[in-house]
Amino acid sequence: MRAFCVDQTEQLGLGSLDQLEPIATASGPVAVPIDWETVSLVWDAASGYPAAGAYRDYHRTTNRHLRPWSNTGETYRPEQALALAREHARDFVERVGARLDRYRAERGRAGLVCCALDTELLGYWWYEGGTWLAAVLEEARRQGVTLAALPDALEQIEPVERLLAASTWGTGRDLRTWDAPEVVELVAGARRAELRIVAEAARARPGAAGDDRAALARAARELLAAQASDWPFLVTRELASPYALERSRGHLDGVDEALAALADSRPVPEPSVRNLAPELDLSPLTAP
Repeated sequence: MRAFCVDQTEQLGLGSLDQLEPIATASGPVAVPIDWETVSLVWDAASGYPAAGAYRDYHRTTNRHLRPWSNTGETYRPEQALALAREHARDFVERVGARLDRYRAERGRAGLVCCALDTELLGYWWYEGGTWLAAVLEEARRQGVTLAALPDALEQIEPVERLLAASTWGTGRDLRTWDAPEVVELVAGARRAELRIVAEAARARPGAAGDDRAALARAARELLAAQASDWPFLVTRELASPYALERSRGHLDGVDEALAALADSRPVPEPSVRNLAPELDLSPLTAP
């Protein structure tokens, strides 16, 4: 892992130019602060772009699940909504450009605005979001704002040294979503499975192949699925808690099945997870 995004709003302050600086961590990966001043232009439920009156109302539907109304309750007019999306794209790029210009003027070097969004917002919750994103790409080229994938950006921008504050994307931006009495079963179960897999991998002969490798790979994939952060999120938010617990237990059962096959030199059972980590590398399980 070379880099990860992190929310440092509570530590650095909303709007701080420090948000535009990647942070070097002692363990190696670069932490990239999410710039909530920029994200809020799109994500804020009350004042973000998707709340504008001309956009299609996602929540109100007809008996046949059509959405013919705008956010104001009037008849939805696609031409007006799409024109507004392009206008909001221009506004977004102008604001980002101004923020980067201010950073360069004050710090004498290039900054990095990281605007991380749940992609389901664009085109799903915000029907016109796909048009907005396409227009952002066009506006960025027109206005001279450089777009880059994170690995490419980090090749150009030197990280600074700064302490990281503990934070998550959960409620309150702290650890309560993932470390609470309601999720003890999920957290403890995943940790026990992790330790068992590491122990079994260490006992497997070097360069395990064939059924041994298949069993370890199956166990590792099931563990990754059991560790998914959505399960505790659903439990602590009381959103489909039984489903989250069922899924987590099912993946931990998959770990048990895979390790049992490894111990008995039996064929590995059919996996419950397909296409997860297709290029899985087992070497970290045996690394010091």
